[in-house]
Amino acid sequence: MSKAKDEMRAEYRREDLGPLVRGKYAARYAKATNSVVIDPAPSKAHPKEEPPVRQQS
Repeated sequence: MSKAKDEMRAEYRREDLGPLVRGKYAARYAKATNSVVIDPAPSKAHPKEEPPVRQQS
């Protein structure tokens, strides 16, 4: 590579970055991510001072 292409530019123009695509990675993210929303009531009934330990699977 030439030295000019090997270094980062100080600034980039928007058109240098290509077209914007909304939600381009949304399907891949949704497939690889599990989100669970829990009811806060049980945590109020059983308070715990230290944070829970995450178990590695």
